[in-house]
Amino acid sequence: MNSWMKKINNNTLISCVNLPGTHNSCTYCVQFPFVSKCQNMTIKEQLNAGIRYLDIRVEKDGEKVR
Repeated sequence: MNSWMKKINNNTLISCVNLPGTHNSCTYCVQFPFVSKCQNMTIKEQLNAGIRYLDIRVEKDGEKVR
């Protein structure tokens, strides 16, 4: 599944492609999974499975970066 993009013609517009992605991509090891866990695979495992869009939330010192 990780090589599915090879089948897309190089002249295809990105707007004509559906990219598989994950929501809250980095939540596979959260401390409170009943609150916010959306994934059960690491980023590497998701990419190896064919995922090409990652939703990554970043925080600095406990404050959300926007």
